[in-house]
Amino acid sequence: MTAVLIVELVTSNDSYRTLLLFFMGIFPIGASVIETYVQNTASRELRRQYDYMYDVFRSARDRLLQARTETERRNILALLGRAALAEHAEWLFLHRDRPVGSNRM
Repeated sequence: MTAVLIVELVTSNDSYRTLLLFFMGIFPIGASVIETYVQNTASRELRRQYDYMYDVFRSARDRLLQARTETERRNILALLGRAALAEHAEWLFLHRDRPVGSNRM
């Protein structure tokens, strides 16, 4: 019903037609801007995750070099494995709604 009223309004008045055409062009542009912003925000978050995991792996390497026993090394590697699994889970949650080919990073 509403669509019929809009069509009647547009066909009866040129100013409404111009306004409708304007919004038909502006909405896709707005959606593109919002999508770009969301992608850039995700890129920044991903960068923070990479920096954090770099620090975790660097710290684990340093501790492995200083470890004196095999048990100490195993504990460090177990903690590193848990941190890596947690990071992978975060990555999956971040990318689960995006198609595989849409990552432009």
